This record gives sequence, C-alpha cells and structure tokens, in this order.
Amino acid sequence: MRTGEHMNKIKFVKMTGAGNDFIIVDNRFRKIEDRRAFGIEACNRKMSVGADGVAFIEKPVNKGSAFMMRLINADGSEADMCGNAVRCIAYLAFRKGIAGRHLSVDTPSGIKHIDVVGPDNVTVNMGLPSDLRLNFALKTRDKRYTACHVNTGVPHAIVFDGAADVNTTGREIRFHKSFGKKGANANFLKVLGKKRLQVRTYERGVEGETLACGTGATAAALISNMLGKTEFPTTVVTSGGELLRIDMDKNGCLFMSGGVRLICDGILFY
Repeated sequence: MRTGEHMNKIKFVKMTGAGNDFIIVDNRFRKIEDRRAFGIEACNRKMSVGADGVAFIEKPVNKGSAFMMRLINADGSEADMCGNAVRCIAYLAFRKGIAGRHLSVDTPSGIKHIDVVGPDNVTVNMGLPSDLRLNFALKTRDKRYTACHVNTGVPHAIVFDGAADVNTTGREIRFHKSFGKKGANANFLKVLGKKRLQVRTYERGVEGETLACGTGATAAALISNMLGKTEFPTTVVTSGGELLRIDMDKNGCLFMSGGVRLICDGILFY
C-alpha cells in the first residue's frame, strides 16, 4: 500500500463464503478509481489483508437493483460473476441497511437475485447456464479426460478425477486451447453419493486452488446431474470442507445456498 501524505484511508470488511475470502469495499462514491491496482495490492497475503478477491459495492445500473458488484481477482483481472462473493456482499448489505433480505444485485453477467435468511443460509439465483458442451476429449500432459464445459457466470471445465493434482493439472486445463484465449476454471469432481459431490477448483484470477468456488460448485452439480451421476438438490463438499447446496427450478435456473461469515473490518491505508 502507498505511504506518505497522499495515502487514503479505505474502510473495508473481510468476509468468507464457504472458504472463499473477499475484501468488501463500499465504492458507491468512487473513492477508489483504479479497482485493478487496489485489488492487486489489497489481496496480497504477505503485504496486506489478503484475499481471493476484492468485491466493490458500486451504484446500480438497473432500476430495482440495490447496487452493482464489481469483483477484482487477486491477479487484478475482473470476474463477470462470483457466487460466493455475491452472497457475502448481499449479507453485508443487509446487515448495514443498504438493502433488505430479498435483493437484486447488478453484475457484469446480469442481475442476480439473493435471499438472505441468515448467516448460515444465503441463497443466490445463479440464472440459466450457457455454453454447454458435454463429453469431449481433453488431453493433459499425463492423462486423457472426457471433459465437459459450462458457463455459470464464468466458464468452467469439468472432469471427474478426485485424485488429480489440482494446482498442476488444473493450470494445464485452465489454459488449455479448448477454452480459447480467456481459458476456463478447472473443476475436479468425485461423486460421494446420489446427492453428494466433492469439488475442487483451480480458479482463474487466483491462479491456484481455492477453498471454494460458487460458480464452480454450481457448474459441477449441473454437469453431474445431467450425466446421471447425482440428483438435485446436490450437496457440494468444497476443498475447505464447507458445504454448498445446489438446486434447479422447473425453468432451469440454478440456485446456490450456503453460509457466509464476517471475519473483520478496519481501515486500509492506500
């Protein structure tokens, strides 16, 4: 962070959703202009607070939305959507009186509707999936996979391999030519039962395995159900051991539920 007479004091809250941790900043009055630079500095776990990303509360762009969420990953890239971040930010907005228990949030991937029952139950309507591809060949250095792909706010590659080295193989898949220039998050699945699934995710932007990934858990549950390996509602066991519940309504919209936790608040000198 900056030092000297031009240093700003930025209020923040740190939260986690199923182990996915975020720094949340109310930026409706644009105290931070360069989100990317702030995100890189603030997410540095050795030199600052540290997090998987920074979630900014911004002024809404759609009538009826409480605010807009902009999410900057630890590497400075912007994510179109993050299921755990939007659940955290919605709970905080409710706690601070910015919004009620039932709120709509603008994101670059569209409006998301969230229900805040309590800290142990925040549910987001993830909407309809897109860019679905099932059962195509994907070759890494050491293995040939039958992979799937779906976009649940951001793109996800899915393979059934509970024993994979997530950071090594995940990086290969994340940058694989099959997913174009921007790549895809890599998810490794292990079926634990008809309604239970273990998911480990290598995330773009963090460039490593995270303790949880909401869009990844949603994508994994959808693909697993489509292939007949599990059924909705599906309990997803994350890398950190926390649980997320994924369900689908009659219109094909996907819902993700789980707990969130306030960690701390304070001031960042920037």
